[in-house]
Amino acid sequence: MLLHPHRRQVGLSLILAGVFAVLWAIARASVQSVTMDEANTYLSFVNQTAPFQWFAFPNNHILNSAMMRMFTTIFGVSHLTVRLPALIGGAVYVGVSLYVCTLLPARLALRLPLFLCLVYNPFVFDFLVAARGYGWAMALLLCAVVVPAASLRTQASPQKACAACSLLVAFSFTSNFSFAFADFAVLLMMLLWIWRERGFSLRLLAAAIVPAVLVIVMLPLPVLLQWPPGQLYAGAMSLRQTFGSVIHWSLYEINPEVANTLMVQIMQRLEHRLFPVLGSVVLWRLVLLLLHRGNLRGEQARWLASLAAVLAGAAGLATILHWAAFHAFGLFLPLDRTALFYVPLCTLAVGITMAIPVESRAGLVSYWAGVSVFVLFALHFMFSMRLTYFGEWRYDADMKKVYGVLASYNHNDCIDRVASNWVYTDSLNFYRAVSGRESFPAFPPGFVLPEDAQAYVLHAKKDWKFIEDQKLTVVFHGESTDAVIAVRSPLVRCSQ
Repeated sequence: MLLHPHRRQVGLSLILAGVFAVLWAIARASVQSVTMDEANTYLSFVNQTAPFQWFAFPNNHILNSAMMRMFTTIFGVSHLTVRLPALIGGAVYVGVSLYVCTLLPARLALRLPLFLCLVYNPFVFDFLVAARGYGWAMALLLCAVVVPAASLRTQASPQKACAACSLLVAFSFTSNFSFAFADFAVLLMMLLWIWRERGFSLRLLAAAIVPAVLVIVMLPLPVLLQWPPGQLYAGAMSLRQTFGSVIHWSLYEINPEVANTLMVQIMQRLEHRLFPVLGSVVLWRLVLLLLHRGNLRGEQARWLASLAAVLAGAAGLATILHWAAFHAFGLFLPLDRTALFYVPLCTLAVGITMAIPVESRAGLVSYWAGVSVFVLFALHFMFSMRLTYFGEWRYDADMKKVYGVLASYNHNDCIDRVASNWVYTDSLNFYRAVSGRESFPAFPPGFVLPEDAQAYVLHAKKDWKFIEDQKLTVVFHGESTDAVIAVRSPLVRCSQ
């Protein structure tokens, strides 16, 4: 048996944490303003008469766009229906994270903070809510690890395990193309593990290849074949930038509304040390595992060690593939959200490494050191919980309120010529399309601001010179961002 006798206690704690995560995600989806990328997806690939979800463009995440189209057609357009596909993907991710934590032979002290780190990492949680394809890609990638791994503990058919992994990585790739190398790496590592445990056969190889090929041919292949050159223009130029972006967004911004002033000070002092300390503890643990490898021959220890090796190997292989593509073809390295796959793979690999039993005093000390670091990370993530904005689209947090003010000026002061800074344009056009009650036309792209508009949506700091040169009057400033509405005075009330 791989399960620890504390299973019920841990299971209840995990379920409560999982249920709260899903409810919090729903609350965020209902409250947060629609961001630039979410709005662009709806306006360009969903709110069209033709099936534009098959259009080749980086912002078009095929499965998300198709499901968004379905839900908005059936239930109408709202914050919740636009984000409903992402929420479902998020619930799947929470569920599979909960399940994998129940598989680990560890106490509550490790299982619970590991689950919190998998789910409540703010970098991850943002994409369990945002109307993008990253949440589904991440959930299916984790499923592609957990489903065959769990089957290896039983007498389940190895062909079925390979086929399941193949299907899951293909759908993960279809959800978001930036997961391509990570998906391939997971499939290959799982295939090698199954071969080692059950032996090689052509049937296993076919089961690992054919389902993925069929899914890709039926869904994303036409999109890939018509992909225009020059679209992949964003990314990192070094692996240091890649991993730096993952660390930055994972430790992004303690929320003073959640953490008290003492906790804010403590976490801000600790956050720059968390990853170095974690690395030291992991290295220590790996050295101990190597020294005690002769005692790791039991079924439980072998399964854990193999699963940790698969996860770490997949992350390492994906890194090598990205590095090779960067140097061979100039394909940018992952950056920010395109590096999201590292979080579940590495978090779970570290957690499983801590769960492998090492029967020595040093092993016990290293175990509790690892648990302590996980607890600190979990606390930091919980103190970073936010309700009103996404980290990468912080500047769009006030767009719902901004559009409400513009609508009021349109109805009361007959303002119908409005321009905006380009980072706000798509969000404003989304609210305009959903409302349908205002007389101003669609907001222009906004890369060059016109000088004849009656009102502008601008960035208070970046556009201050334009505001001064045009002698505009700022009539609204965002509550949590530097988005402002500036108008030309005087305004004339509409005739009744």
